[in-house]
Amino acid sequence: MASRTGRGICEIDEIKGIAQISSVERILQGIPAEVISRRAVECGSYARALFHWEQYIRQEREKAEVSKAVFQQDTLFQHLQYIYAQIDEPDSIEGISAHLHVLDPDQQVLEHRKAGRWTAAQSWYELALAEKPDDPEVQIDLLTCLKESGQYGE
Repeated sequence: MASRTGRGICEIDEIKGIAQISSVERILQGIPAEVISRRAVECGSYARALFHWEQYIRQEREKAEVSKAVFQQDTLFQHLQYIYAQIDEPDSIEGISAHLHVLDPDQQVLEHRKAGRWTAAQSWYELALAEKPDDPEVQIDLLTCLKESGQYGE
């Protein structure tokens, strides 16, 4: 058959491969960007999560503009901030914080830690420790800040 069409066997295999790839791409395009991003976070594939989450934010912004609704960006940007924290992007975390209407203490301390502002992060952890003196996670975070700022030796 290959001799009748004038194409070699390699070309036919390549055409079949391209058709199969196109089929898979069509299926993947049917999966919402939000779902792919959340699953990528679960797998630790943060670059992929970032790509799809940014796409999801753009889609949600466009939906809000078309329907003349208010774009609820805070929860979307909080998740984006989490993804940036996982890939250690302090500038991006700070940029996202500028777009958030209200920063909760966890977001502020995350921004300070990723930017290397250990004294500022330490202040937040000291306040948290005053509220929850028996919380081991807060204790460890405070010790980490003290160590990183050079106030606590090994």
